[in-house]
Amino acid sequence: MSFRIPENFIPGFKQMLSLPLEDVKKIGDIVMSIPAGTGPEKFEILLNSKFEQADISSLSTTIYSFGSILLYSEYGIEEISDKLTDSLTEDIEDEIDHSDTKSKLEILLANSTNLISTFKAIDLISDNDLNYRNSRIFSDIRLLFGEDIEENLEGRKAVIIHKLKIESSRNAEPESFYFSLDSNDLVKLKETINRAINKDIQIKSDYSNIEFIEVTE
Repeated sequence: MSFRIPENFIPGFKQMLSLPLEDVKKIGDIVMSIPAGTGPEKFEILLNSKFEQADISSLSTTIYSFGSILLYSEYGIEEISDKLTDSLTEDIEDEIDHSDTKSKLEILLANSTNLISTFKAIDLISDNDLNYRNSRIFSDIRLLFGEDIEENLEGRKAVIIHKLKIESSRNAEPESFYFSLDSNDLVKLKETINRAINKDIQIKSDYSNIEFIEVTE
């Protein structure tokens, strides 16, 4: 049984087919050199910057997906190459060279081990129903009015309120939370974050023999 190839990946496969085998080997070497944890945007930038012969943005998106295929598929590289070649025969109108296509796919798949690690890391980091996505803090002044609303400004009092917005996703659905903070809360939050950063640094120092993956955009 062949794989179903999403339409947005077809241009990348076409670009791969149009390249000489030697260029595909060069791309494979570049893919292997890109660190695990590199996100799709940075992956594309690095790949394009190191392969100067042509813009391979479409191919970059397709290659990045190989990490997911290799991680979740029950098949090995040779079988995946066979199935992808069969799928491309059905999805691409032009006749393709099966042997050439399979060779190119095997080269790229064999050099995608760091991509497998990237997808494993993403799985572990996001192995929770609720996952952090982004945050912002909005600051505002709230004036306190006395009996005399028109009281001179010099006699007024006010508080500064900070609203923390945390953007998250619950089971892939976006969700936001808002928290009101004062200056003391900001200090406590900063201390908590700094403590976590120091833990991060210490763990990496204690286990310096381990390559820790930093997942980027």
